[in-house]
Amino acid sequence: MTKIVTVAGNRPQFIKLAPVSAEIRKRFREVLVHSGQHYDYNMSDIFFRELEISAPDYNLNVNEKSHAAQTAKILVEMEKILVKEKPSLIIVFGDTNTTLGAALAAVKLHIPIAHVEAGPRMRDRCESPEEANRIMTDHISHLLFAPTAACAQNLKNESVFGGVYFSGDTMYDTFVRMKKAFTRPAVTAKFEGVKNFGDGGYVLLTLHRPLNVDDPDRLERIMNAVMDSGENFIFPAHPRTREMMKKCPSYACFAKHPDISIIEPQGYIELGALQTFCQKIVTDSGGVAKEAYFNKKPCVTVYPMTPWPETAAAGCNIVMKKFSSESLARAIAKKCDKLDFSANFFGGGKSAAYIAEKIEKFIRS
Repeated sequence: MTKIVTVAGNRPQFIKLAPVSAEIRKRFREVLVHSGQHYDYNMSDIFFRELEISAPDYNLNVNEKSHAAQTAKILVEMEKILVKEKPSLIIVFGDTNTTLGAALAAVKLHIPIAHVEAGPRMRDRCESPEEANRIMTDHISHLLFAPTAACAQNLKNESVFGGVYFSGDTMYDTFVRMKKAFTRPAVTAKFEGVKNFGDGGYVLLTLHRPLNVDDPDRLERIMNAVMDSGENFIFPAHPRTREMMKKCPSYACFAKHPDISIIEPQGYIELGALQTFCQKIVTDSGGVAKEAYFNKKPCVTVYPMTPWPETAAAGCNIVMKKFSSESLARAIAKKCDKLDFSANFFGGGKSAAYIAEKIEKFIRS
């Protein structure tokens, strides 16, 4: 049976992988590789359970801290797997070190690459290593599956050598399949005692980008903006973000603030429920900003740009192009009535089937 290798290593990739893996297994023998880029249970294993992803055939256990060390280890270990498994094609997702390391291993062995979520551009490759990962992966891939029409146009403008397809977004596929699970009863016990979850009177906050969390001054200003906004917050804090916050002068006040509930990172269903019942989402994550749109929630992106300019143009996503503590506090507090979420930027929830069909046609040709 024709063999396909799929590779993932962090939360957004597991969400993108889930529907693709299900469709690939209908047609091919899938060999699933987990890079181990997220090795905390709430950051990794729980997604396999909740999204019903099959156990990985390989785990690379990558836990190196530097980008170079991560990418190098993935490249070396993936080469060994690809030589052993001899797949007809490899599928990579998004823009992480896992994406690039696996793609480089494949291209050097002349194995075709399918890139799911190809084409988003933020024009910040100096600030964002993910942007560089994505661009390089796009330019060595044979099949490029763009989640939006704008992403497909970006790829055509760059004259990539591979075939470009507007597939829609597989994260939306997962959302459509799982949204019935985002209920209060399903997570009430988990969030018992978390202020405002029951009545939905909260803003959901997530932060993880180095621009925000590695700069103590900027992180301090973000914390002050949150405290000054007058809103109530639930904040699932990434472990690294929490450690960086502890170095900021305002952390003691922030951590004890009566309107801020800092909780552990959450699984897909729990975070989905938090998104479903919140008033607004404040994030620096491209994936969470997409999920805000899926959930028809106004979003504030704490970053100078977004990979999803369609959401900003529609007025549903305020992008902090010029950042200050005061401007962020105003954006958070801004009332967002009568927003239009009707545009179907991310497809119709059947992207994975389309991707599998195109891959099958490519392999059979």
